[in-house]
Amino acid sequence: MIKKKMIISTMLGLSALSLAFGFVGLNQPIQAQADSQFVMISGASVRMKSDDTGIRFMANVPEGSTAEYKMLILPEGVLTQNSIEDNFVTELSTIYATQIESAGGFDNLFWNKSCTPFESADYGYIISGAMTGLPETTYAQSFVGIAYTMENGEYIYADYPLKKGSETEKQTIFDNARTISYVASAALCDEDPLVELTTDDKTTLKGFIAPVLNGDFSLTETALDLKVQRSASLSIDADCNLKAVWTSENKDVATVDENGVVTGVSVGHTTITAKIGDDYSVSCTVTVTNDKNNAIVNSAVTSYTEKSYQYFYSSVNASEDSAEKYADENTVKYVISDDGRSPSAGRRWFAPMEFDADNTFADFLATLGVNVNTINKNSKISFYVKNASTNYNLAFVFMNSYKEGGYWGLKQIAPDGNGSYASDVTHIDVSKNSDWTKVEFSLGDLYDDLMAGTGRVSLCAGYLSTPTGFTPQTFYIGGFEVYTPTAEDIIPAYATSMGNTPDWYKAGEANATTGTFQGEKVVKYDVTVNSNVTNISAVNKGKNVMANMFVAKSNMPSELLSVCDVTESSWNKMTISFKVYSDVDVGFSAFYTDKTGSSSSTIISSSGNAQVECKAGEWTTVTFELDITSATFTTGYNLVIVGRSFCDGSIAKGEHAYTYYVKDFAISVA
Repeated sequence: MIKKKMIISTMLGLSALSLAFGFVGLNQPIQAQADSQFVMISGASVRMKSDDTGIRFMANVPEGSTAEYKMLILPEGVLTQNSIEDNFVTELSTIYATQIESAGGFDNLFWNKSCTPFESADYGYIISGAMTGLPETTYAQSFVGIAYTMENGEYIYADYPLKKGSETEKQTIFDNARTISYVASAALCDEDPLVELTTDDKTTLKGFIAPVLNGDFSLTETALDLKVQRSASLSIDADCNLKAVWTSENKDVATVDENGVVTGVSVGHTTITAKIGDDYSVSCTVTVTNDKNNAIVNSAVTSYTEKSYQYFYSSVNASEDSAEKYADENTVKYVISDDGRSPSAGRRWFAPMEFDADNTFADFLATLGVNVNTINKNSKISFYVKNASTNYNLAFVFMNSYKEGGYWGLKQIAPDGNGSYASDVTHIDVSKNSDWTKVEFSLGDLYDDLMAGTGRVSLCAGYLSTPTGFTPQTFYIGGFEVYTPTAEDIIPAYATSMGNTPDWYKAGEANATTGTFQGEKVVKYDVTVNSNVTNISAVNKGKNVMANMFVAKSNMPSELLSVCDVTESSWNKMTISFKVYSDVDVGFSAFYTDKTGSSSSTIISSSGNAQVECKAGEWTTVTFELDITSATFTTGYNLVIVGRSFCDGSIAKGEHAYTYYVKDFAISVA
């Protein structure tokens, strides 16, 4: 690997203008190309004399060569404006023939000097040429160096080294163009210099930078908004490009490369900083958001000309829509049209989203700002649908497809993650002319296919009972997300009223919702006195208010076991634990009962008490060790976890009694 080196050395070229000393910059020693030992050395250096500024270029030459070499240095614009990319001396001599004649020769119009080869400790056998006496007005001007010799009456130009990171692609003359200000900034940024810069050296180099800055040291942007997987360039506000050391405060949100190109990684905020040496530093705040609507639009299968589906009979137009919003966000609008084919069973299926080898699910997740490593079979695709059709209901399925007889047919219709076939399509319906309706699918058995990028996994929709030649229909998708549920997402559905259970259950009703508390994901339980209780005297007018925190009827939900990483199909003991924070003292008990509630038995907690007491204003860990087997648990019995608090007797039916929060809900078996 080529290592950058900073040099301060004496110039030994023959030209009087190149007999300058004290040059510093970033040049890269290289191995000669296999097809040439005459190669330009990457980069340039500047003369360390503020009263006589110069820029130098170098080239490796064959050791012991007696050929006559020259170095031509000129502004890059001379080449670009005349579209000169090779045959430099010949082309320049032709284009500037009149000016050359007036100047009395090529060498009088251009800086074109003879250079004697010499051996350098850092670069091997080289030639070196330096253009000096450059005024401050040229600091932002880009120069190129061209080393060449004559052989049998033909010009032989130095080759160029390989591009950084490439084993085959070479640089061009323009890749090696440099400004004085850039070289100075690069020298100040070098983290591993061959020779340490003195304070005076740094002051001189800063003097080459200051004149090109547009006022204070600043960036072209003070704040940057990015989408995930999208990039934008930051640069120093100057008359020319400057080398800087770029860093990101949080690389998990956005990265920045050595050229100031910022790339969004995940949703969030970070700060990008550019530094040149010890004295120049400036930052930019970066906000990264997802680009889900664009990703959804790009995933839609709009035509089935190439992707022929046996069961697909519609064409789709998908676009982001700013008029119809969900939760103040733009949505994706779908307009479905008849494609001229007659649908079977009156169903017109199409694919609002599809993932295959060309459009991978992993890339799609990255665009949403979702780390693919956080996704598993429990993960869900969730979104809201507004069906604007006044005539037809809409249905959604989640499926994999297979090829049969030249057509792609349906396989694994999976609204719940379980596979079935096209003859038994299970779908989630959205009524015609509906308001926003939630649609959700588990990845389930399709997870492996999605991750492998094989086959075609599609989120499909269908208008039902549509005739041939139907008019275009419209629906919208908003609030789209792919997420992996935790136990806290699932257990709210298992909090129930106590009203229809035995008296010792009565008096409370828990409304459970997933949210955040103290910056963490929790389930919030708001407990009210159950308005269905008929014998209010049995609970002392609300003093002893009990409410189900959790009820698992007949067996433990398989989804909850999966989220809690319980993979065993059989066990002899189950442990349930969670943490509680309450605004009042709360006690928790666990019961194992039959379905009717005609009998019950208390399950003792790990603390040895029938009830675990939780003091108000602090987090308390509650643990229950359940001496039940998997076989017993599936025979129709209910597991109930109950919270209980003694409240003010003035609380009446339907009134709020107390609130508590649950986090870190876990299940393990043995």
